[in-house]
Amino acid sequence: MPLAKRRIPVDVVHQCRFALTPIGPMPALRDRHIHERRHFRLRSRLFVILRVCAPVLLFAGLFWVVDLGTGFALLFGADGIPVLVALGLVQVQIVLAALRWRLTAASIGQSIGLARAITEYYGASLLNLVLPGGVSGDVVRVARNREVGVGASAWERPAQAVVLERASGQIAFALVAAAGVGLWTLQPGAGVPAIASEGLRNVVLAGLLMVAVLCVLAFAARRFAGGFVSRFAAAIRLAFLRPRDAALQLVLSLAVVAAYLAAFAAVSRAIGAPLGLTETLLLVPPVLLTMVLPVSVGGWGVREVAAAALWPLAGFTATEGVAASALYGIVATVGALPGVFSFDFPLVRLFRKRQTSDQD
Repeated sequence: MPLAKRRIPVDVVHQCRFALTPIGPMPALRDRHIHERRHFRLRSRLFVILRVCAPVLLFAGLFWVVDLGTGFALLFGADGIPVLVALGLVQVQIVLAALRWRLTAASIGQSIGLARAITEYYGASLLNLVLPGGVSGDVVRVARNREVGVGASAWERPAQAVVLERASGQIAFALVAAAGVGLWTLQPGAGVPAIASEGLRNVVLAGLLMVAVLCVLAFAARRFAGGFVSRFAAAIRLAFLRPRDAALQLVLSLAVVAAYLAAFAAVSRAIGAPLGLTETLLLVPPVLLTMVLPVSVGGWGVREVAAAALWPLAGFTATEGVAASALYGIVATVGALPGVFSFDFPLVRLFRKRQTSDQD
């Protein structure tokens, strides 16, 4: 005789469901996670505000040491021919840097077409000049050229190529700055300016400190990130230590630096403050290196402060240094404007459609 079905009380069912339902984190742990997320967002917003406000504060400080009316008069009265020369040199600089990136990527096994390399570099240069931090375009360049795959492996080789390409340029800048200091000391009766010798010493010390920190971190993380460290070391060997690639890297990097220096010297001549070879090699590299500091937008503010401090060493006023630096910032931004066509904006799509219809 079958057993009679027994009904389970509803409250017992609810208790069983509650017991089997997976619970979330403990309230204290959840509150701590919420607090950490809010703290991270607050720090990020404060950092962005600092990057935006720093140029404004620096320019406000410059108003106390420069003649604002004279500075605007120098900008509006600039000679057009040197400005056009500087604009052309910006194009040369971007194309040569794109070739250097393509060479670096090819040396570690990533293939990038010539047209794509130039197009991507124009876009990255424009973003670096108009977004805070100075490296936003490089991050976008890595993301847009990541390899097929899932996870960190798709990003590793493109990131290595961009980091090594930028490092090659900074090494060339340091070599040129050292050459400028050497040429200055060879002039009869001319000693090295204190600000220049201090700057070079700080650059060398910072480089040595960075190498030491990287060595310590690599040693400490060898158990957890040994594979990444060894792969990055292999990429350095492939890009910089093979004779042919090393020679090409040196030639391209020095050519890029020469284009930078010549463009800055051209805009300085345009506002009536011509720099000689020695002054260009000594004064311009520190001014340009301030643009990589992540405390401004496109180097504005910090670049003008450096120029105001250094241009008097060449016999010019701080106002002329600020005017030359501001004109260089304008020329560099205008020169990188073709980078707009690297991205899929609505106006760019309209322009491409019209080009296609005209060709048809």
